[in-house]
Formats: sequence, C-alpha cells, structure tokens
Amino acid sequence: MFSPNNDGFDDFTQLHCRFPTIENRVLIQIFNKEGQFVKTVVNNSIVAANATFTWDGTNELHALVPPDLYIVRLQYWLANGKTNVLKASVGVVYRQ
Repeated sequence: MFSPNNDGFDDFTQLHCRFPTIENRVLIQIFNKEGQFVKTVVNNSIVAANATFTWDGTNELHALVPPDLYIVRLQYWLANGKTNVLKASVGVVYRQ
C-alpha cells in the first residue's frame, strides 16, 4: 500500500523485477479492480535482469487515482521471443 498525497511518506510504489535473462522487453500497466485500464508505467523498454519501476499513483491524465486496490500487469519478452505475464496488486490509500 502507498499514499500518493505528496507528504514525503510512501508517496509512490516501486515495482522490483527480476528476469531470467539479461535483455528483456517490458510492458507494465495498471488496472483498477474492475479491470479498466488506468496507466502504462513502462512500454516496450529494454531492461537488464534486474530492474525497478515506479508508479506515482496517477492515471494517464496525471490525476491521482482514487483510493482502492489496483492490478499491476507486467508482460515481458525474452530475447528468444518467449512471453510471460505476471500480475500483482497494490493498494492506494490517502493518509492525513
């Protein structure tokens, strides 16, 4: 869970990824719990075996999303063309 209210505490979430090879193409998208698209965090980026990405709690229009659970969908392609999809969830809350 994180609180993107710009108070300097837990304002974003980091997505730490470990891949089986040293060259991978990555797509990370955020969806709400109803499955509606919210934001693309990274699209078709080439990354090494370890990478970290950040989501700041905003949507494609750079507006803060409402507090709720969100689905992080990571798709990556290995150099040999094999594709994998992973999903995780993250909670957005607003602390005062």
